[in-house]
Amino acid sequence: MRRDISRVRAPALIMHAIEDDVASPRSAEFVALNIGSSQVRTILYHNSYHILTIDNDKESVADETIGFFRGAAGAGSTRSGESGEGIKPKLLSVA
Repeated sequence: MRRDISRVRAPALIMHAIEDDVASPRSAEFVALNIGSSQVRTILYHNSYHILTIDNDKESVADETIGFFRGAAGAGSTRSGESGEGIKPKLLSVA
């Protein structure tokens, strides 16, 4: 995967818990810094652990996921030269 990550061009949403005791947040950082997509949103959660979708931040995770897919769908329909509300390039949020 490390060798090919730069070949990924699709919009990406990367969510990771800072206190994850199974996978290091460095993995999310690696993907965010090395993925080939220009549309990357990375969110680090302070109040959850390994399984974000059922943990303390599950509602935020669901909202961000829905917003990501809505934004990705809208970004593809934006005409050249117009600004859309799609995914922001290489954006990092901490929740």
